[in-house]
Amino acid sequence: MRAMAIRYVLWGIVMIYLALDLFVFNGPLKQKIEASKVGSAESVRKDKAQGIVAKAYEQPILRSQVDHAVIEGLFREGRSFDSVSKEELGWRRISAANELLDEALLRNKIVHNLADYPVAEQEIDAEVTRFTKRFSDEESLLSALTQQGYDGMKELRYRVAARLQQEKYLNAKIAPASAVTEEEAQSFYETYRADFIVPAQRKVRHIFFEQLDRGESAAKLLAEKTWKKVRAGADFADLAMELSDDPQSKTKGGSLGWMTSERVDPAFTQAVMAMKQSDPRIIVSRIGYHVVEVTDVKEQRAAEFEEVRADIVAAIQLDRKQLAVKAYREQLRQQAGQYAVVFTESLID
Repeated sequence: MRAMAIRYVLWGIVMIYLALDLFVFNGPLKQKIEASKVGSAESVRKDKAQGIVAKAYEQPILRSQVDHAVIEGLFREGRSFDSVSKEELGWRRISAANELLDEALLRNKIVHNLADYPVAEQEIDAEVTRFTKRFSDEESLLSALTQQGYDGMKELRYRVAARLQQEKYLNAKIAPASAVTEEEAQSFYETYRADFIVPAQRKVRHIFFEQLDRGESAAKLLAEKTWKKVRAGADFADLAMELSDDPQSKTKGGSLGWMTSERVDPAFTQAVMAMKQSDPRIIVSRIGYHVVEVTDVKEQRAAEFEEVRADIVAAIQLDRKQLAVKAYREQLRQQAGQYAVVFTESLID
């Protein structure tokens, strides 16, 4: 009985201590509990001290991760971290932190649905190949990966796979919102019909004489002689195969195919578009002399719906997809509530 009485006394003392600590004084226990609460001043202070600038369900996002994302973005633009002003760096960090937070929230959703969105090795291979083609050799590739903080090709494949899986999950979620009906596409076409124009085209062939090695006088003389032969009835294709300095077109009788006014060399293009059919002329470009003939003409006209249907659907889908992605990310933020936070003030110093 004496032992039980002692236990009751001790239990009472403990309860009194807890009550005083939690409800009367701001004791050590209460301070520890408050510090552990999400979003508490003490919790935020500790996070900032550790270099944490955002959190998604207690998953920390570090200042170093944000800066790495900023560097990646600048790298894609052909810029360096040192070229950015303090003001620009601030908004880039805020943007990157929010992007990383959204990605973390998205990964939190995907991790419970991995089996539903498999990524085949062939898909990863194709993406990795597209990426590696940007580099002239393996040394340049590995150097770039190191600069981006990747631990070699293995990590590159892992990140590519994660991105593809994320895209598949997101596309599945927003597919209903980005769908386009035939009626919607037709309505868009009727509204903007005047803007859907098929530009004028000319089917062209040429016999080219370059002036870099030949010299301008020699190239001009050859062009004039060849033009006279064509006007006299000589076979254009035969002359192109025999005389032209353009290796790509000469094997096709000088054919350049159908051209519009959007060709790279505007002087050459403008001259061609002004020519009449079956009326050979000499055109001078910045690289030499061309004996040119227009063999067929298509004038500018309004595009029919079926000609632009795929482009219309793609444009509407892209617009809706962007809006749907934004809405879904906002939904994830709302679901996360206080468990999704960016410490903006830690990103603009």
